[in-house]
Formats: sequence, C-alpha cells, structure tokens
Amino acid sequence: MTEGKPMQKTARQARTTPRQRCGSILLECLLALALLVAAGVTVLGAMDRATSAAARMADEKDAADIAASAMSQIECGVLSIESVQGHSSKWRTGVHERAEWYVGVESEPTEFTGLTLVTLRVYRGSPGTTGSGEIPVATLQQYVRLSSQSAGPMKIRGGSGEQSSRRDLP
Repeated sequence: MTEGKPMQKTARQARTTPRQRCGSILLECLLALALLVAAGVTVLGAMDRATSAAARMADEKDAADIAASAMSQIECGVLSIESVQGHSSKWRTGVHERAEWYVGVESEPTEFTGLTLVTLRVYRGSPGTTGSGEIPVATLQQYVRLSSQSAGPMKIRGGSGEQSSRRDLP
C-alpha cells in the first residue's frame, strides 16, 4: 500500500452490499443459537436420565432392605410367613417409606430335613396395580428352619411387663 492512495476493495468486497453482510451475520447468529439449544437439550436429557437412575437405585435399595428385614424376622421367629405377606407397613413400624411396598411370599419344602425354601418378592405399590406382568423390585430366596411357634410378639421374661417385638428363645 502506498501513502495517499485510497484502499482498493477486493473483488468479493465489491460484490457484497451492506444488506448481504447483515444477512450473513443473522445466519451465523441463528446457527449459533441452534447449536446452543441442541447442547442444552442434550445436557437436560442426561440430567433426567441420571435423576431417574438415582431414584431407581434408591427404590432397589429400599426393596432389598424390606426383603432382608422380612427374611431375618422369619428366621428369628419374630414373624410368620403368613404375617409378612402383604403390605410392608403392617409389620414395619416406625420406618418412613417413600413408597408403598407389597411383599409376596412363597414357601416350599426341600429335600433337607427341617428346612423350607422361602422366596420373598417385593413389589412397588399394591398387587395388581401395574397389570398381570408385575416385575418385583427385589427378590430374596433362602433356606429357613421354620419354628412352629406363633408369630405374635411375646413378653420378655423378667422385664417390666412391656410388650416387645423380640421373641424369647426357648
């Protein structure tokens, strides 16, 4: 470039008008906005899936806890198999649950003398609310030596006469 001479426009600059330049800027802005929206939708979708997975894991943990609690109470003789069947709230007192749980119980004799195979299936909600193809949230299967004693709470020997959920050992 020489001093005193005006700058010459390139061939491309000579062909574009100010209106065309504004149109290309508008197109660039719309493209940037579309990319931003697509990225936002992707991030929100990932957050939704993560939240759903966390809730599902919490439900599985709660159902496994209910199954383990019920099985241990059957093993100890605190509850009978019949008393565990149904809504968990009838035998789980003092526990705040986020959902309503239903426990299905099956028992069958085994080839081992004195042992019964007990299968506990924990469902979310009431039976029959999700259709005939209900899938349990948790299933626990274990060999248990069942006692012939009743499942009701007994008084602790030598205690102050208060009812307890623990059973005296024979």
